[in-house]
Amino acid sequence: MGKANNKAILSVDREAIARKRREKSKQVDELVFDEEKRRDYLTGFRKRKQKRIADRREKAVARDKEAKKQETKEVGV
Repeated sequence: MGKANNKAILSVDREAIARKRREKSKQVDELVFDEEKRRDYLTGFRKRKQKRIADRREKAVARDKEAKKQETKEVGV
């Protein structure tokens, strides 16, 4: 390793501190949420889950109907 002068050694820490200071200045001070949308999102987990289940049931029923229709078509021919 080469010799490093004192100024170079100390400036490394100064650069790190300056980088952190710049990053901190870019941070958002406060987040503001729309309370109605927030409440809707937080209370809507069950509703969304029930909707997914209902959609899957409808698709399964449609798929079964189609399979039954194909089966009767094949048997009838």
